Amino acid sequence: MKKLLLFIVLLTGVLFRAQDTIEQISAKINQDPQNAELYFQRGELYFSDANYDNAIIDYTKAIEINPNFGEAFFARGDCYYNQSNYDDALKDFFKTIVINPNHEFALNMIGVVYFSKENYNDAITYFNKAIAINNTNGLYYKNLGNSYRNLKNYNKALESYNTAIQSDTEDTEAVKNRAELYQYYLENRD
Repeated sequence: MKKLLLFIVLLTGVLFRAQDTIEQISAKINQDPQNAELYFQRGELYFSDANYDNAIIDYTKAIEINPNFGEAFFARGDCYYNQSNYDDALKDFFKTIVINPNHEFALNMIGVVYFSKENYNDAITYFNKAIAINNTNGLYYKNLGNSYRNLKNYNKALESYNTAIQSDTEDTEAVKNRAELYQYYLENRD
């Protein structure tokens, strides 16, 4: 019980500090209203609190001030994705890679959005593009494996999960997904 109480006290302190930080950044914005970075920073704080509507407002303002602010497009796209607004998320992720073609996280998120829309072939294309930039990120391989699994290409799914696990030995979801494939093989072998 003491640990729970301590956790609540610490969490409350963190939330109050975040609010203070939002207020401090807001004061700086009032002094420098054309500073895109300040809007972005405040948007990040709203995002971390799952306050996506306010985060979108701030990211949009940052983009209005600096139309080449790729990270603001990416962050706004992430907000839209978290709101299940996949079309706007895709627009922002694509804008991110126009600004920075090697933005591996945006490429991965394009794949994630396509996966969410059950467009697995396009998802595979973008997961592979993210992997081409960073072939050590196990998440990209796991996402790739999930797409192959949904297309019933179990061999490629298994290969992807194996690579994901090699890249991140603590990824329990990839291990679980691989185990489910093995179970499927055992139940359906001829």
